[in-house]
Amino acid sequence: MMRESADRFTFYFGAASGSSRKALRELHEPNVMLNYATQNNTPWDGIDRLFIDSGGYSFMKGKGEYTTSNAAYLEFLEDHSPTLYALRDYPCEPEVLETHGRTVREHQRMTTDRHRELINSLSGFEISGQPISVLQGWTIDDYLNHVDEMRDAGTLTDYVGIGSVCRRNREAEIRRIILAVRKALPSSTRLHAFGVKGSVLQYPDVRDALTSADSQSYEMQAQWSVLNDLDAGSKTWRDSALEYLKQKRRIRTILAAKDDADTEQATLAPTTDGGTARYAETSLHRGER
Repeated sequence: MMRESADRFTFYFGAASGSSRKALRELHEPNVMLNYATQNNTPWDGIDRLFIDSGGYSFMKGKGEYTTSNAAYLEFLEDHSPTLYALRDYPCEPEVLETHGRTVREHQRMTTDRHRELINSLSGFEISGQPISVLQGWTIDDYLNHVDEMRDAGTLTDYVGIGSVCRRNREAEIRRIILAVRKALPSSTRLHAFGVKGSVLQYPDVRDALTSADSQSYEMQAQWSVLNDLDAGSKTWRDSALEYLKQKRRIRTILAAKDDADTEQATLAPTTDGGTARYAETSLHRGER
């Protein structure tokens, strides 16, 4: 797998369903995020940058706890050699906390403790990728408090993710959280926004603050769910491929500011290059393989 470069912004496309996996595979998407909690979590050949998410939200929405051991997760990472991988966390979305009768502070402490367990276990595994510690919270103060807690616990890694921002419909709030976290971290620390809304990336200061983001945002997840809700007989991988091309073009448009030539080049796969993207979409409409 390719290593992350400090001066490049990378956008990762998530693959949860079988059709979305095939779409990304057939169109040679180089930057892929896979969710450990899903059945379709095995990477395929041809991925340049693989990001494995621990699946915290999926696990918490279910039983409220991880149903596999830390060792099983680390073995999975060892087997698949991701470029990046998220340390296990406990999301702080209100619906998750309400379901299990917990608080933001409890989930922050549980996240810090779980990070410590995983970091202390890493020496027993040969994992080549870079770990990402995940900051949790709901308000700006929550996140800043968690930065302090994680720093004191020694669980802040060189690459840090911001969790629990993907299911909000408030761009200004997400922007303030990202900028506040960025200011609280050392300038050398790389920053990932889990599932941040694509429209938030239109702000230059947000793009400057982040090293990477992924497609599990509110708006993109809603569009993918339209496909996921189709009857199995009517849904094809081409449906997912067309949606992927639309999403990628949308992200390209957001990032293609005049002063972002380097960012655009680093973020886009060959399938989004002008005529190539149009050819791919036309071919899919025609039913070509």
